[in-house]
Amino acid sequence: MNYKMLLPDYRARYLSIFKIIGKKFKRKNEEFLDIGCGEADCHINYVNFFSRGNGVDINKNDIKFARKLNKQLPIQYECSSYEKLNEKKKYGCIIITEVIEHVDNPKKIIKKTSALLKNNGIAIFTFPRFHFPFFYDPINYILNKFNLRLPIGAYAFNHNKLIMDNDFAKWVSAEGLEIIGKENLGGPLISILQIYWVGLIQKLIKANHQNNSKNIKKKILRPTSEISIFTKFTDFIVHLDKAITTKNARTIGALYILRKQS
Repeated sequence: MNYKMLLPDYRARYLSIFKIIGKKFKRKNEEFLDIGCGEADCHINYVNFFSRGNGVDINKNDIKFARKLNKQLPIQYECSSYEKLNEKKKYGCIIITEVIEHVDNPKKIIKKTSALLKNNGIAIFTFPRFHFPFFYDPINYILNKFNLRLPIGAYAFNHNKLIMDNDFAKWVSAEGLEIIGKENLGGPLISILQIYWVGLIQKLIKANHQNNSKNIKKKILRPTSEISIFTKFTDFIVHLDKAITTKNARTIGALYILRKQS
């Protein structure tokens, strides 16, 4: 079972990605690149829209698991840093979910993305926002005002930094990328439902809970591609949360659609 899809913020993120690539790439002879693909449990959905794909991650065990999970799919997996990707190969779509907050220099991964995109190609970025809701992490919400933080809540998951929307807009513009769409993810309802416990659960059961290159050898729960019937309840929460989230509300994360200008 893909237990991740039971988490409202995770489910909301990928429902949005599926919708975007479904509109722009369905039945097109195009190739995608997923930078920081992790366990690649969502790739079974991506191949409905692309003819082939590539997944890259720095964690060897995650890549090993992804190869086994998706062995029947036309997707190649590589254990590598994004910095080592060959810029001679271009992609029509690059997907980078929850990665930019882990890298030392966010500008570098955006520059690399631009170099790997075809002209008029699409990049989809998601990341945790600096302006998160109070009820998601009240402790760090207050500590942020004093330039302090604790590794819990919004700063769990080994988040080195949270991203400001204005900064992200400047970084992508500097690399010739145009923002053609934005969606705020994880509003007030999801924030209240996921206060603190998600980070704790991930630390207890997820093999690569730090989201880095370290390989954990002990047996930990891994997702499959099978969707649980209980995901319908998660979908209800996601749709309700979107309905009550205002345009300028603080949210857990953001999704941006970028296009490389020709």
